[in-house]
Amino acid sequence: MCVLMAENPDVQFVKEYIKSGDALLAFNRAGYQTGGVGAKVMAERTLARPEIKIALSVLADFGIEKADDIPVNPLSRDGLIEKLDAIHEVAMQETALPSAINAVKAQAQLLGYMDQNVTITHNVRASELSLEDLRAMVSKELAQAPQPPMLMIEDAEYTEVDDDEENGDETE
Repeated sequence: MCVLMAENPDVQFVKEYIKSGDALLAFNRAGYQTGGVGAKVMAERTLARPEIKIALSVLADFGIEKADDIPVNPLSRDGLIEKLDAIHEVAMQETALPSAINAVKAQAQLLGYMDQNVTITHNVRASELSLEDLRAMVSKELAQAPQPPMLMIEDAEYTEVDDDEENGDETE
């Protein structure tokens, strides 16, 4: 059976056309650029292109005439989402709520609905940085560094010392 794996605009157009049967909608969803010509005209031209006609004909030969007939690549995002749907359904039936929640979280991450923290470490030689960049990096690191505890002096006595006595010079 034919599996549509590539995500180029022509493949997207064919997929969207099979889903909706509307060339203009498929044209827009595939992400084509009109180049100053009306989208409706370009959609009809795209549908009339020989390679698009051949793709639709081949799919029809395989019995694929609507979106539900398109096989899903199990390693694609859609394939993974389908697997996570199945896991979620089984987990809910067995009342394994943590597993069900984890399946939903994984789906949300695949679909881009959850923020993900990524740590990036980059080493740069100080000699390759400008003085301003180096100062900015140092001040940023100092701002993030934990501050040492401050020593508080409440009561203190001090004695004033003459500079001459301190150096051992005695002038009379």
